[in-house]
Amino acid sequence: MDKREDPVAKAVIEVASRLLQEEGPDALTNRRIARDAGTSTMSIYSRFGAKGGILDALYLEGVQRLSDAQGRVGHLPDARQEVLALCRAWRAEAMAHPGHYRVVFGEPVPGWSPSDALRQQSLRTWLRLRDAVFRAVSARRCAGSPDTLAWALFSACHGLVTLELRGVQPIAGDPETGFLEAMSRILGPTPAR
Repeated sequence: MDKREDPVAKAVIEVASRLLQEEGPDALTNRRIARDAGTSTMSIYSRFGAKGGILDALYLEGVQRLSDAQGRVGHLPDARQEVLALCRAWRAEAMAHPGHYRVVFGEPVPGWSPSDALRQQSLRTWLRLRDAVFRAVSARRCAGSPDTLAWALFSACHGLVTLELRGVQPIAGDPETGFLEAMSRILGPTPAR
């Protein structure tokens, strides 16, 4: 059965995500995950193997969630607004599933790192944002080098989201409003035609 359709596997992944965010990597033991997910360690081993299998599944699900959130944005007529909507979707998904986000883009978990194949999966989230930035620059909705602008947005998205997940509020006021204002400032004013 596909782990995404297996209720026990889903529970294990959700528990691992929550434990990672709330208590850190030391809480990620198969015994603790099994207890909190209401299953047995044998059930975990048969579905995931060792703890690395859980982290692999958590990584893949985190990438898929980000990709799905970006996919829901769709292609907007105004490419600049599409870029901002993608950034908003990125932040919203990270806030909704911080443990997933931490595995994909955060600190490493001792003894585990994503394989090159897993890292290639996460590249999809970057490519979607990059493509929207390229369209915005091509449509003259943003100024500057598309690659530089895309990397600046990616870095700012990740940096602000990571700080917010750690309880640091770098921008005064409503976090989402400040986040979107920062992304808009990176895009700069719409160039004159």
